[in-house]
Amino acid sequence: MAIIDLPPNHRRSLSVTAHFIEREMNSLEQTLLSGEDMITEKIEKSYNEPEREALIGAIRQLKELNKKMFYDLGLNETIHTEEQIVRAKAGHLWTILIDSTPKGLKGYGMLPPDQAEVLDVYVNNLLEMLKYLY
Repeated sequence: MAIIDLPPNHRRSLSVTAHFIEREMNSLEQTLLSGEDMITEKIEKSYNEPEREALIGAIRQLKELNKKMFYDLGLNETIHTEEQIVRAKAGHLWTILIDSTPKGLKGYGMLPPDQAEVLDVYVNNLLEMLKYLY
């Protein structure tokens, strides 16, 4: 039971805020804990162990405060299906890839035909595989 009865518009807005806080705190915590690099992005460690532990502690406190606010104010969870998430992300990737073809990159200048052909192969292979996510 909520400690106050917020109007629906306020509840919706604060629900989105709580969702954003939770997602970003989870991401930050994962960044500080994992230390794993991706192929396209390297994360250079810049905190010593006591600093890292303090940050993780603060992140966990923020998550707890956010959780308390969520329940105390009777906020609403967002419900998505896996299909919605996969299709939305696939659609976004599709747009990025289409914009990465030689034709999509024409605003950066024309590529020589041999380079355009190689780029087309890579982008088209990615687009073809992306179809399996739809």
